[in-house]
Amino acid sequence: MAAWLTLLSLRRLKELETATARISSQEQTVRIAHDDLVSYQRLFEDAIESLENGFVIWDSHDRLAICNQKFVDTYPSLKEFPELNGVGFQKTLREGLAKHIKDPLITTDLEAWLAKRIETHLNPGKHFIEQKLNNGRWLMICECATRDGGVVGIYIDITDRKQTEEEIWNAKRTAERANQAKSDFLANMSHEIRTPMNAIVGLSHLALKTNLSPKQLDYLNKIHSSAYALLGLINDILDFSKIEAGKLEVETICFQLDDVINNMSNMMSLKAEEKGLNLSFQTNPNVPKFLVGDPLRLGQVLINLISNAVKFTQTGTVIVSTTLVARDEDRVILRWSVQDSGIGLTDEQKSALFQPFSQADGSMTRKYGGTGLGLVISKKLVELMGGEVFVDSRLNEGSIFSFTLCFGVAEPGLAQSHPQPVDLRGLRVLVV
Repeated sequence: MAAWLTLLSLRRLKELETATARISSQEQTVRIAHDDLVSYQRLFEDAIESLENGFVIWDSHDRLAICNQKFVDTYPSLKEFPELNGVGFQKTLREGLAKHIKDPLITTDLEAWLAKRIETHLNPGKHFIEQKLNNGRWLMICECATRDGGVVGIYIDITDRKQTEEEIWNAKRTAERANQAKSDFLANMSHEIRTPMNAIVGLSHLALKTNLSPKQLDYLNKIHSSAYALLGLINDILDFSKIEAGKLEVETICFQLDDVINNMSNMMSLKAEEKGLNLSFQTNPNVPKFLVGDPLRLGQVLINLISNAVKFTQTGTVIVSTTLVARDEDRVILRWSVQDSGIGLTDEQKSALFQPFSQADGSMTRKYGGTGLGLVISKKLVELMGGEVFVDSRLNEGSIFSFTLCFGVAEPGLAQSHPQPVDLRGLRVLVV
């Protein structure tokens, strides 16, 4: 019996030793895990403290779980809380953050702003909120929901960015005011600038018809051609300034389309003949002859496009065509196309075609002159009249500049008041 008890005691002692060893091992594992946890916690705290921005985590019960010193420094009133951890977001916002927020929209109705801010905070997802503090600093708050229902917030100081934006905005407004003042000045001075130039052109033209010596004739020819070229440049610049200043008005009057086309033919035929080009005008028979709109601006667009076509075409043909796109009872949409066999354009040149003071050939020794405003003015005039401009061109294969405009159709009474063109069908004609 004694031997059996001794054996039993030894067995229990061994089991006790084994249990003790197991407990000791578990305690060591727990200590290691605890030490690792403390180490990771310190690493995490060091990481968030090293951030240049404020950092905060709210748990699933919307209580402050952890934050760095940068976050506390951002809102000094948070230091009044003896223990930050566990403080609810609403209390923190109402008693801490709200004291240091400065915004006209907020100060007028603080309670409404607080309610909206709390709703935004509780709404899952990512939010970006800008706040201005009493010290003049600006914050960008980025909040993002965590998987367990908490919220991570990063508070970024964006004061420098805001100041830069304000400086850029002020510089932009200053530049716009200066540009508007320049445009207003030129628009108001257009008559005063054009009048003496018209006098120089007109009087030099009259002087050329008088008896002159060869030297005087040469001088006056140069004066007249230079003055005419300068007048063209001034007209382009003044028209562009009027458009920029919003002072260019579009008329709505009844006119005969043939008069506009004939005027274009009279003005441009001589330039085309001087270069040996064939300039032709083609108008489809279904195009109405009597329209309601602005014939002056229509002619100005056509002059610019035809002048460019003649300028950039050395040999071949320039064709100006007018076609009907659509028509109802009292309105028509017409398309004008100016096709040439000139130098054409590359895709890169087409992309910069309608930029002010821009030309396809931009070198200082370029072969072709001009201000680079003709196409810009034409495009703006067409858009001002509710139309669109189109370009189709290939390098060394010519170009087609076209635009569409909507015009009213004149009443039948107007058409009857104008003489109808003579019907030449069935007659023999001699074309020279």
